[in-house]
Amino acid sequence: MPRIRALALVLALVLALAPAASQAAGTRMRVSVYAKLISNDHVGNEWTIDVDIPGQLSLSALDPDRLPASGWVSLSAGGTLKVTVTVTEDEAYPDVATDTITRKISSTDLRSGFDLTIPLTVVEDKGRYKGNTAEWQITLSFRPYYP
Repeated sequence: MPRIRALALVLALVLALAPAASQAAGTRMRVSVYAKLISNDHVGNEWTIDVDIPGQLSLSALDPDRLPASGWVSLSAGGTLKVTVTVTEDEAYPDVATDTITRKISSTDLRSGFDLTIPLTVVEDKGRYKGNTAEWQITLSFRPYYP
């Protein structure tokens, strides 16, 4: 009986320490990209989206009609995540909006996951609709991977 208690105690300690150990080494997270066109005042109807997480993930020329798209990153508690998102109108003289955001990663982020929502405004810069805008909302959903 003492042997079973000792084994149970060791197993409990291993399970309790496993998340902390994986967070120190980096937690593998699945990143899914979603896009929503909020409004479009004659800016264009063909678009691409690029997502870049330097050194970890680059998703290029994503078609908003074929999302979600996904990939993998490794994040650590206390580290900083940097994400650049670009929306491009697909035409001879493309109109572009880009933004870069950063987020300090917490241990809660690694355990529960988190979403980043990035609003982007594309401004038409030529022609009769010059000055009109298209409003996009790009959401990146980060979820932990547990094999």
